[in-house]
Amino acid sequence: MKRIILMLLVCSFSLSFVHAQNDDLEKEKLVKKFLEYSTVNELLHRSFAFYRQQEYPKNLPSNFWKDIKTKVTHKKKYYEKNIGKVLKANFSISDLTTLAMPPSEKKDSLIRSKSDKERQKIITVMLVMVQPIMVDIKNLIIAKLKKEKLYKKNVNPENCSRFRYGKFITYAQADRLPIFMIRKKSQQIEYSKLDNTKTTFALEWKATSYDLLIQSIYPKGGDFDVFIGDTLKIDIYHIEGNTYSYKAEIKGAIYFGRVSKVPESAEYTDYITGWTPRERKSFMEGCLESEGAQKLGKTKAKEICKCAMTKFERLYPIPSMIPDDIKEEMRGIVMNCLLNNKPKF
Repeated sequence: MKRIILMLLVCSFSLSFVHAQNDDLEKEKLVKKFLEYSTVNELLHRSFAFYRQQEYPKNLPSNFWKDIKTKVTHKKKYYEKNIGKVLKANFSISDLTTLAMPPSEKKDSLIRSKSDKERQKIITVMLVMVQPIMVDIKNLIIAKLKKEKLYKKNVNPENCSRFRYGKFITYAQADRLPIFMIRKKSQQIEYSKLDNTKTTFALEWKATSYDLLIQSIYPKGGDFDVFIGDTLKIDIYHIEGNTYSYKAEIKGAIYFGRVSKVPESAEYTDYITGWTPRERKSFMEGCLESEGAQKLGKTKAKEICKCAMTKFERLYPIPSMIPDDIKEEMRGIVMNCLLNNKPKF
């Protein structure tokens, strides 16, 4: 009897081993297929673009980003190996079959049709997959900020406490509209014009950092990358006047941003409404009548002034935020538009 049981166990183990080997081979094929459509080069390119578009205390020079690209690209093989390892360890053959499909509406539809829990797992694993790239880029950015003496500048509990309560505008990415925030004792509410959402967080304020636990997202059923119960961990690393810069992490994703305090009289409806047609008209008239615009010619001047207004409106989405003296800032924005850096929002 023992021998029969032993034989059954050996047979069972052999079958399981063969099955596991077959699974591994199939997963290996699917990972290779996945990397055909989502190459490491593409993931690196997206990561560079993602971090370059984020908000820092000041613009980081283009040669710095070239240097980052060179350093990180040298580790391409390591990233590729890690991606394969993460995908095989966390996804079934069925999941990998979907992920290995070429980009299409069908693929997007299949992913959207999954439950919140399944989609959450996909997003989490994908973030784990690219986390080594993010960590390397983050470390290089922090090293640069330290070199420029911008990291941990003016950061202490007393300074940070000025941002404990109030109303704010947060700038996450240069190519996206900012978000209006109301921060209370143990709660933070965010209103976004980007996707017309209202997100409520439980707030835990610390000395120079804070945690935000997502409590609700309205309207429900949107195509979000974050879910109720997710926590953002935010570190304040630079303070200048009524603005602080932060480093945030959620589910392994690391990003940088900037927050400005706005007058207490500002309401979220002011943010939603934004500039009135009258305010836009006034801006355009003032811009077109300026000496610099006159030299450009009517068509070019109109194009540059429209670009400048869009960028300026993003910077100050609530008219009451606009400072009295904006000449230097305006000059920089116009120059940016002249260099053909058109807004993408």
